[in-house]
Amino acid sequence: MTLGPESSRLLARAAKAAPASPRLLLFRGISLAQHTDDVGRDPVEGPSCFNKPWTACQRQCGVARPALGRADALTWLGLAKQKAGDAEGARTAWQQALAIEPGFAWVKFALLPSLGQKAPKQ
Repeated sequence: MTLGPESSRLLARAAKAAPASPRLLLFRGISLAQHTDDVGRDPVEGPSCFNKPWTACQRQCGVARPALGRADALTWLGLAKQKAGDAEGARTAWQQALAIEPGFAWVKFALLPSLGQKAPKQ
């Protein structure tokens, strides 16, 4: 009960220091998508944050590292979609994450199988 408000306070403080940080946007999305309704869950804004990190990173990093954080964002987007009952949306997001990072074990061996899909062969 104390960690939710504390994490929200710390995220707000970090947003003032680095509002376009890809990591901060990812953490904000995770926070908004995963909290319970009584401590600030936002099933719409949370997943929208997962679309922002790699765009911000491309602006900051240029084309040399355009996928930095993208697989993580897609993984959490898939979790938010699964939580909302959108299994196909979750599957699509997780397959996109694996296209970027083929060895992503959490996606490959836990999340996709949770939808009844076997892990892709390497």
